[in-house]
Amino acid sequence: MPSLIQGPNTGSLEIKAGTGQSIIITTDAEGSVDFSQISTVTYTDNAVSTAVTNLVAGAPVGLDTLNEISAAIADDPDFAGTMNTLLLTKAEFTTPPTSSKGQAGDSATDIAIDNNFLYYCVATYTDGVPDIWARVALTLTTF
Repeated sequence: MPSLIQGPNTGSLEIKAGTGQSIIITTDAEGSVDFSQISTVTYTDNAVSTAVTNLVAGAPVGLDTLNEISAAIADDPDFAGTMNTLLLTKAEFTTPPTSSKGQAGDSATDIAIDNNFLYYCVATYTDGVPDIWARVALTLTTF
């Protein structure tokens, strides 16, 4: 919390703005302030350096700047949309199965979802392959 510390009438007024930051105002013999004589004492270089170090926080050398992260995602401003489109080309969404049993047309790239499970087909359907659908329970949360 910022605090104010006042010196004697003829001397200085120090305003503490936070850890390692202060403004010192020097007064004349009458206690008046000559604003042309204001000097500041700050430690912003250290604070900025610490903030950058904390932001990077162990990121690999090739991904510790915004430019490197941007290059890693191919400078794509709609990276999330691009990834979603690519994922949709890798798997075909279908109606959720009613059991693990496959049906004609089921393929190892099929995915289905409902309110309770994510279903994925682990093999392409052929006669005699009984269980080709697996599922993972979903925990739906709002944010």
